[in-house]
Amino acid sequence: DAEGGSLGLARDHASDVLATALAGYRTNTPAGTGSSRGQLVLPDSLKLLPLFVLSLRKGRMLGAAASAGRGGPSPTADERAYHLFHGRLAGPDRAVGSVHPSLFRVSDMRDRDGLWLAPPELGPRAGIRPAGGAPRGGRGGGPP
Repeated sequence: DAEGGSLGLARDHASDVLATALAGYRTNTPAGTGSSRGQLVLPDSLKLLPLFVLSLRKGRMLGAAASAGRGGPSPTADERAYHLFHGRLAGPDRAVGSVHPSLFRVSDMRDRDGLWLAPPELGPRAGIRPAGGAPRGGRGGGPP
């Protein structure tokens, strides 16, 4: 059972390490001790750490296998092993990409980034054969 086995323990351990790190920040820094009891003000360098740990817990390395219909669980054992191997070897500069490839900086985006662009409409193409006929724009090999 993956939920009660080593994957579940690894997910719990990631959360425990995060909680310990944030509790240590609160007790050992002047910024942490000055905040109210229900709020913890983190520096910019730690603000994304909880998101990173949540992505790690839900990603292909440690996430629970979802049923993928007839194809079996997703990720498969081979896919998970691949992601665990590469995630373990990732340095700090590549760790975010190995945990969740869709995380990216939005603070330095250009004005046009993120706008929805409708794809151009496709017109008739040469070489597409209509049902029972010759290719459009070409010779069908028969009488005109």
